[in-house]
Amino acid sequence: MHRTVRRVALLAAFRCGSPSSPSSPRGVVGVLSAMDNAVNRAAYRATWFEYLEDFDVVGRFLVDEMSDAIEAEARAHGDVYVLHSKYRGNPAHFGEKLALWFKAAVFAWPNATWVAKVDDDYMYARRCLRS
Repeated sequence: MHRTVRRVALLAAFRCGSPSSPSSPRGVVGVLSAMDNAVNRAAYRATWFEYLEDFDVVGRFLVDEMSDAIEAEARAHGDVYVLHSKYRGNPAHFGEKLALWFKAAVFAWPNATWVAKVDDDYMYARRCLRS
């Protein structure tokens, strides 16, 4: 995809369906998630993702590629970002996935103080967001 088109698509992906996301959050967290981990993503939404807004933090689930199920989930929740990485599967080429995420996050939220990536088996520590 042409770089300019991809950036426009990136920005649209972050801004659509997510009215509660501040345009200049303090922090941004990307959760690397397997395509078939919808149950984990639902559990995150019901638990620590609810608290992110209290700390002026935006959360996004990061998946490798688009599918009908992922598209429906993204439309329903507005918190899924598709990396479009060349390599599929959780253990494959983390460096590329990290670079894609950090570039996208910095582009979408240029004034955020920090950007992080965690895995979908991460345990949320609420006090860490306060510091």
